[in-house]
Amino acid sequence: MTGLIWRIALRNVLAHRAKSIIVGIIFALGALVVVVGNALVDAMDVGMARSIQESLAGHLQVHSKDARDPLAIYGDEFAGMPDFGVMPDFSAVQATILAVPGVTAVIPMGSQIAFSGGGNLLDRRLAALRVALREGDTAKAADLRAHIKRIVMLLAEDIQGDPALGDAAIRDRIAAARTAASPAFWTDFDAQIDTKLEFLENKVAPLMAQSGFLPVWFLGTDLTRFAEHFDRFKIVKGKAVPPNTRGFLFNDGVYEEQVKHRVAWAFDKLMKGAKIGQRIADDPTLQSHVDTMKSQAKALLFELTPSASAQVEEALRAHLGASVPGDASLDAMLDAFLAVDDTNLKARNALFYTAITPHIELYQLRVGDTITLRSFTRSGYARAANLTIYGTFAFEGLENSTITSQHNLVDMISFRDLFGHATPASKAEIDAMRADAKVKDVKRANAEDALFGGGGALVEDDAGQASVREAEVIDIQRTMNTRFTAEDVTNGMALHAAVLLDPGSPEQVDTAKLAVQKALDAAGLKVNVLTWQEASGIVGQIVVMIRLVLMVVVSLLSIVALVIINNSMVMATMDRVKEIGTMRAIGAQKQFINQLFVTETLVLALISGVIGSGLGAALVAWMHSAGMPATNEFMTFLFAGPALRPELTWLHVGMGVFNVVLVGMISTAYPAKIAARITPVEAMRSRA
Repeated sequence: MTGLIWRIALRNVLAHRAKSIIVGIIFALGALVVVVGNALVDAMDVGMARSIQESLAGHLQVHSKDARDPLAIYGDEFAGMPDFGVMPDFSAVQATILAVPGVTAVIPMGSQIAFSGGGNLLDRRLAALRVALREGDTAKAADLRAHIKRIVMLLAEDIQGDPALGDAAIRDRIAAARTAASPAFWTDFDAQIDTKLEFLENKVAPLMAQSGFLPVWFLGTDLTRFAEHFDRFKIVKGKAVPPNTRGFLFNDGVYEEQVKHRVAWAFDKLMKGAKIGQRIADDPTLQSHVDTMKSQAKALLFELTPSASAQVEEALRAHLGASVPGDASLDAMLDAFLAVDDTNLKARNALFYTAITPHIELYQLRVGDTITLRSFTRSGYARAANLTIYGTFAFEGLENSTITSQHNLVDMISFRDLFGHATPASKAEIDAMRADAKVKDVKRANAEDALFGGGGALVEDDAGQASVREAEVIDIQRTMNTRFTAEDVTNGMALHAAVLLDPGSPEQVDTAKLAVQKALDAAGLKVNVLTWQEASGIVGQIVVMIRLVLMVVVSLLSIVALVIINNSMVMATMDRVKEIGTMRAIGAQKQFINQLFVTETLVLALISGVIGSGLGAALVAWMHSAGMPATNEFMTFLFAGPALRPELTWLHVGMGVFNVVLVGMISTAYPAKIAARITPVEAMRSRA
């Protein structure tokens, strides 16, 4: 009987070709969408997991259970640093976790915001002149002296007649700038070098904008082990921080975006847009970059030394030709040069990098410089650290992702200093300093009497002052020490830590989470364990949302298919009343008719589902071979690289076929029931 039903069903599918083709196309399209959609979402899931695991998070993250805020390593710290809690004894946490089978490393971490201020151009040139004089480099000192004089002249010329400068202090500085711009000031400059430099530093330099102010979001970690265990980590410029050494690494994305000269930055943005077919004339964003360049003409003029100005002027005059008057000043030529459009972009970009960048500060901070980081502790105290910039880094394949281009890196010891967590040792040191300085705790009501002696004579306590000065010297010497040991990194606090598993264990992240949590609880450590997805905040939920969108799309397509197929089957049933009545007349039961209609749909669904899944598999294979390019920074992160290459599995094909079979069975249930109710009498009436 089953064989008979299948033969008749196949014959009917072929006999009713119009209906079969319409329904088959719907089935095939549904199968194709399911196969391709699931393959893409799974590839994005794997890609984002790799991006997060191989850049910052590891497979698991641990942090204190006393945290006030949920751990989110990609959270918006610039809106206010969240409280992830503190693990005061990282060594105990590390030892406990490493004892869990499958764990290969535990890397201490902590996020913090700091600010760096490098002064302005005049500040930096004055400081460089002092260094040149100290080192006896007369040629460099003479060049710097000429550049400083040029800056002062331009500054004095630039501020003349500005009605906005009405503040008394500002007026005094303007007067100082005009004094410094006078020939008399430079006549005896070398004879009174210290006095002149001090005058320029204190009176004139404050007039220039502070270009060195830079917010720095950094991650404190064990830099050596971080580089060893996060395979995507690579040095782009400079070199890695030597083991057990204080140091700072810029994220190359931050370095290029925030530290690079604004004109060079704008040229880079314009060239990047041109490579992907964007036009300045049509793109408001690119036009804003051109406006940024134009606003920097005066800044470029300030940065050029007299000798450099002559070289740049010659290069610009040759490039601009008749488009500028023969007597045009360098200032006017820079304005004309920076008026970039689609026709001259490539030529002017090349000229800028060959003729101008050798004479300016291409980066506000360079590899090898010392960066001063200033931060505030949780209790509101200011902390600072001077660190050598050893280089820049990036995560391979994710260079264009803004999500992984946020954190800079600093050694764990310097992070602890900037974070300001009070350890037993630091508390003991503070207590000793308080004792040496004879500091006493007093009640608020008695503070005035304690400070001013209750109306008695003021007494200068030389011994106490000496103790304070001595303590300050000791503190400075301690913080200037740039070396430490591996044990110093382990024996201290951490805000959170990355847990990395064996290469064969990433698929067992949830199992490893339970095992690590159990071990920490058994050791009495108040530490919470999160998977990489949980620790990534909203970023880790992106693929979940994408999968939900896919499910909604597939569901909508399924509903549409149900309605269309249901209507088609009902209409087909009405057209086949004679056929069904004849079968009933020769002895076919209701169950037979019902099974026949269901089998017809099943045959059509299987054939169409296999065809649709096959087409979907072919499309996925082509995508894997060609690669789907990441068209923006977010997609680079989602794809774990510049292109997405989805992998096809039998599960994807099976889901495609299963989905259309399920939809077909549901859509046929009602028409099959209608067909089973048709009687021979109804068939005879239809014939009549």
